This record gives sequence, C-alpha cells and structure tokens, in this order.
Amino acid sequence: MNKPLLTFGASFWLAAGLFFALGHWGAFVALFAALTLHEAAHIVTARIFGCPLRAWHISALGEAAAIPRLTQLSAAKRYTVLLAGPACNALLWAIFSHLPGSFLDTFAFYNGVLCLFNLLPIFPLDGARLAQLWAGNRWGIGRTNRALRGTGRTLLCGLLLLGLTQAVLFAPNVSLLFVAFFLWRHHHHLPAQLAAEQFAALLDKPYRLPAKPMPIRWLAAQDATPLPQLINYMGWDGYLHVQFYDKKNTPGKAFTEGEILNWVFENSV
Repeated sequence: MNKPLLTFGASFWLAAGLFFALGHWGAFVALFAALTLHEAAHIVTARIFGCPLRAWHISALGEAAAIPRLTQLSAAKRYTVLLAGPACNALLWAIFSHLPGSFLDTFAFYNGVLCLFNLLPIFPLDGARLAQLWAGNRWGIGRTNRALRGTGRTLLCGLLLLGLTQAVLFAPNVSLLFVAFFLWRHHHHLPAQLAAEQFAALLDKPYRLPAKPMPIRWLAAQDATPLPQLINYMGWDGYLHVQFYDKKNTPGKAFTEGEILNWVFENSV
C-alpha cells in the first residue's frame, strides 16, 4: 500500500490547537499560507529541474518536502532549489506589506519572518542546507555537518532563551518557545540522519553522469591517519584523492575516494 503524499504530524495539530485556543485563527491561517507557499516554491523549482515530489509532511517545524534525486543536480541548481523558498517569502513580503488590511499585514509579516528565520544555520532550515552545500564542497560533508551541529546547538540555546523571554513578557505568546523546543528535539536525531545522507551522496556520485567531469581535490595526510576518518573530507561535487606522507614528509601511497570507500565497506568500519 502506497503512503499518502501529504501527511500531517501530531505536532501540527498541537500548534493549530494552540493558535485557535488563544484566538489567533487569522494568524494561523496567514502563517500556514506562508509556509505552504514557501514549500511549494521548493517543490516547483525542483520539478522544473526534473526532480518530482515523493512526499510532503507538515509539522510544527513547518513543511518539509521529500524530493529524491536532488543530489544528482548540479550545485547551482541545488542552490536555486534551496533559495526558492526564502525568495518566495521575500517576494510575498515585498508585495503584501504595501497593501491595506490587517490580514494582509499579518500575512506579509509572517513571510518576512519566515524568510529570515529559514536562513538561520539550524537543521532542517534552509540556511543550514545552504551552508552544508557550500562548505561541504570545500571542507568535506562530515566535517561541515559536525560544525553546523555545534552552531545549531548554540543558536537553539539562544532561541530557547528568547522564547522564554517572549513567554514571560508577552504571555500567553509561546510561539517562539514552541518552535525552539521542536527544533531542539529534531536536533537530537541529526547524527544518524546526516550520516545516512552523507553516505548516500558519496555512493551516488558514479551514477550522476554530470555534464562535465567532477573536480579532483587533493588532500595530504600522514601515514597514521585512519582511512575511515578521511570520509569526512569528501564533498558533494568532487572526488577526493589522498596523498599519504611518512614522518619525513616522503610521499607514499595515494588513494582515490572510491578506494577509500571500498576499503571502509569491505572492512565493515
């Protein structure tokens, strides 16, 4: 039996109930519309580039579209897909912020907030994905993921404090605290998710058939460096070649990215 294309998480209904209980149904409709148009921009842009939608999930964190084969696109096209959501919100803010009407003001406000909030480098927000793509091609996916997780934890602590301040000063408004809490919960499941994404992207490279050959990036390493550790230096859109040196800086054996991955999988590391 096929899973439904559109699903709603329990946290979504909890957020909807909170808005309606506080009498903010208009704000909820405006926010939901802004989130839906944001995600639709991602989906339409990906579809233009030949990546169909597999699933669309709505939760308290917003809306998330599962779009397979995104890693098969060029880096420029992936940047375009990731930026489509915030760009849509920015455009809607620019249009509706100058039109009269309390609902339109609220709609414009949420679009502006979503545009800026989504650019924060916290997973699963677009800002983290943009930073992951840019830095992952320069310093390696694994190393970038680890740095972004640390940055995300720091920013989430700040968001939780801001949420508590909002709840005290503007009671009963707990919207920021609510979002920060669910982002924090999501953050605890990141290591396994990001590791799976990393290995899937690395294994998918030989089947991407890019229009031009992927660039090769050379890395110098000491003979004592464990091969599994080098996986964290591998990027999205290039192949890593590692040149080993002994203690006297004499060059030794060189390994390609494929050879390193094969060795790791064969030895079940």
